Amino acid sequence: MDYEVTIPRIGKRFKVGDNETILSAALRSKISLEFKCGNGSCKTCVSSLLKGTVDYPLREPTALTEQDIADGRILTCQAVPRSDLEIDAQVRTGLMEEVRLHELKSALDGISIRQGDAKVIEIVRVAHDVSLVRLEPDELPVWLPGQYITLKANGLQRDFSIASLHGRDSYFELQIRHVPDGRFTSWVADGLKVGDTVSWEGPLGTFFHRVSSKRPIIVIAGGTGFSPAKAVIESAMRKGLSGPIRLFWGVRAKRDLYANDLIQQWVSSGDVGFIPVLSRPMPEDDWSGETGYVHETVARHEKSLAPYDVYIAGSPKMVDAALAMSKSKGARADRVFTDSFEFSPTLAADASD
Repeated sequence: MDYEVTIPRIGKRFKVGDNETILSAALRSKISLEFKCGNGSCKTCVSSLLKGTVDYPLREPTALTEQDIADGRILTCQAVPRSDLEIDAQVRTGLMEEVRLHELKSALDGISIRQGDAKVIEIVRVAHDVSLVRLEPDELPVWLPGQYITLKANGLQRDFSIASLHGRDSYFELQIRHVPDGRFTSWVADGLKVGDTVSWEGPLGTFFHRVSSKRPIIVIAGGTGFSPAKAVIESAMRKGLSGPIRLFWGVRAKRDLYANDLIQQWVSSGDVGFIPVLSRPMPEDDWSGETGYVHETVARHEKSLAPYDVYIAGSPKMVDAALAMSKSKGARADRVFTDSFEFSPTLAADASD
């Protein structure tokens, strides 16, 4: 059953489909509600419920406190209407302007949130716990470098950043880490086969390369946060950015640097500087490079981040630490872009791994 959501403060209203989240429906209706992680962990999309009822069939609102819930706060990225609603929500401005800067076809009025099916055309185990999965959609949508899609299969769903580039690649490239307690990622690791069909929705997310900027770039990635980082870097390289691009990638051990060969190609071209950081190097790594936390390594190497656009992707804890470091090093708030994600084992990974 469809319900209607109204935002009285700005005079906007939109329809929400059966078991659809408020955020998904708003974006589909070209109303850009504020959000960041998309999985209920960062609290960016918190809004006030003025009238009506919602529930959380995908994931419990763990970012909300008991007091938040008592005060009528909801997370639009996870809340599903069970009646017509009135809400007070923050609406982002400027996203469509950023989209236009990608010189998309003049007939395209922003990025359309779409749904479809895709065929698995390649699966490569690139690390002991990471698989590179390429999907060929029935109809290729337009997306921005760094955005993500929601993958749906076997009654489960999970958000994954798109590592490939629209306008160059005819597929979604996803870098999926196998989480032992994750139902979805365990299925990807053990059950997904080339030729299978999965459903997707997207593109989603406000983490993407700002192509209008002439500033140099620093990218701080943790683990599979390298996936959206790859898209941002390759977009900047394709643009021919005159300033430097510096990548700091934090992983546990040397075996987790699953894209090292690709990065060395970037380095060889002279476009990218690369500093890997191992938090738990193994004895066989024979490692003499940087160790510890990736944000601390950035702080040691960079006197000031004021000249840079800073892109940060990884777990919420890593993103928060890197964000605080960036601000302490002079980065402007409007030049720092983040993408955080986390796994919630308490819900058996129905919505997130």
